[in-house]
Amino acid sequence: MTGLLPIRFPPAPGEAVTSYAARLAGANGLTTATLWTRPLCSQPTTREVTRLATAAGITAADVRAATPFHYPTAVTGTKAKQSGGWLLNTPPWVCPTCTPTTGITHRDWVLALHPVCPTCGVLLTRDLHDTPTAAPAALLTLTADLAALAEAAITNRPARARLRRLRRLCTLVSQTLDDQWPPLTGDDDAG
Repeated sequence: MTGLLPIRFPPAPGEAVTSYAARLAGANGLTTATLWTRPLCSQPTTREVTRLATAAGITAADVRAATPFHYPTAVTGTKAKQSGGWLLNTPPWVCPTCTPTTGITHRDWVLALHPVCPTCGVLLTRDLHDTPTAAPAALLTLTADLAALAEAAITNRPARARLRRLRRLCTLVSQTLDDQWPPLTGDDDAG
């Protein structure tokens, strides 16, 4: 596949490259694999980035920005193993409210930093057919703060160091989690 596609549009703000490629391919009557084959949690090659950028009429920087690898290794983990970061080696989560209507998944939904949809304020799920669950206000605030910290980490060394410390702390705390904590509803906010 070479050259510009007849139907082109830019990625939505924060959209995952996999979501963008699927929407672009669908609009042009192609399979997603024609434009993109790599999972979101896998670092793309220059060739793959260039192929999609050329077909979509966007820059390679636009394509890279739609991958979690536009963040530094404090967010994605080390390049060799992608360990030590917040990148989940799983398919991205979905929003049961907005993904079914828009077809869009977000780049950051493959990071452990983002358990909620910033647009809808609901917990992300693996299944589009799950019943939406509103996220507690404290979780929405925490997620917004962590998103801002991840963006700052692109150019700010102290932000990268803070993310690394938070990851170490979360690793320690995760050993004490049980079915009573953290709360999955806002019921505990009332008391």
